[in-house]
Formats: sequence, C-alpha cells, structure tokens
Amino acid sequence: MHAYGISVRSPDDGLVAIQEFGINVVQVNFNMIDQRAINNGLFDLAYEKKVGVIARTPLCFGYLTGKLHGNEKFEGIDHRTNWPVDQRQRWAKAPGLFSFLNQGKNRTPAQLALRFCLDHKSVSTVIPGMMNCNEVRENALVSSLEALNAEEVARIKLIYENNSFYDNSAKQRK
Repeated sequence: MHAYGISVRSPDDGLVAIQEFGINVVQVNFNMIDQRAINNGLFDLAYEKKVGVIARTPLCFGYLTGKLHGNEKFEGIDHRTNWPVDQRQRWAKAPGLFSFLNQGKNRTPAQLALRFCLDHKSVSTVIPGMMNCNEVRENALVSSLEALNAEEVARIKLIYENNSFYDNSAKQRK
C-alpha cells in the first residue's frame, strides 16, 4: 500500500488521526461557515506533516449555493432531512452574508465557496455534491477562476467569526 487516509467526523478527530496513526490523507468538513479545521490547528498540522486534505461539504449540503431556503421538503433518503429545520434555516441565511464578495465578479455563490476551500494552502482537493449537469459545469469552472485575494479571505473569516452558523443544541437525527 502506497498511502492511506481517513474520513473524520470532526477536525479534532483529524488531529488524532495525524498524530497517532500517521495517515497520508484526511477528509474533513470545511467551508466558509465551518472553519473549525483552521481554528483547531488541523490544517497547520496537515501542512507541516505533508498530509493531504480533502475538503468535504464545501457547499454545506448545498446551502452555500444560495439555492436552498431552509424549509425544503427533501425526498427519499436525502440526509438533509436529518437536520432540524432551524439548523437548515440558519445555513440558508449564510449566502446572503457573503453575496457582496461576488459583486462585480463573474462567479456564483457556489464558485465563491469552492474557491475559498481550494485557495487554502492545506487543501488538496474538494468534493462538492452535484445534482445535475449544470452544477457539474459550474463547479468544474472553479479551477480556472482567479484565486480569492487576501481581503476577500479575511472578510470571509470575519463573517465566520461574527456569526453562529451551527446550533450546538441541534442534533442530527439518525
């Protein structure tokens, strides 16, 4: 075996996986409204140890696209039905806080969210979900878009720090 990795439930688990198991790749939730992997030091440790990072949920289950409003009725076995409506509505408000960053830019809310993840020096790749061919094209174009500048990244970080995007009392139903 050349390399192995692990998908972790939380960034704290990612720290343990790198420190205790010597993994080569870690898959972790990371997006504009979930920056715990930066704040807990996981990304710094991964960079230092040359561990690849796969950013999971870069679009926060589709909410960072701006296409969801928090009160959708999802069909079938869609995992988003496992989250309380209050939590989904909280996520649905997030794109509006970042919309000014796309003014005068030729990029969509989804492309901003993906660019944010890809531009972090520790992130090797992102794995966004896509529901149709248009979303595949939209997401594929992200690699050719200009990187976010330092001011844009700083403003995203500030918005994250000044807002609560996760209700700690909200438990995902199983």
